[in-house]
Amino acid sequence: MAKKTTAAHLVKQGMTILVDGLRWVVLESLYDLHGNGPNQPRQIIICDAHPDRAKETGVYMRGVHFSFETSAIVELGE
Repeated sequence: MAKKTTAAHLVKQGMTILVDGLRWVVLESLYDLHGNGPNQPRQIIICDAHPDRAKETGVYMRGVHFSFETSAIVELGE
């Protein structure tokens, strides 16, 4: 089965993404025009641990920030 992916700049609130195989629920997706320097934009994605994973591991990570190049490919969870 093919993985579902999208560009980082298309990630929206409420989506579930996978980062290093871990599921995260997107709280906010922000565009940072000068993330690495002038005209080097980044996409800042703020997430909470997926509720299912949090129950399994007992770790409730909240407000975790991920920074991606805007053209980076992000794997979507179900």
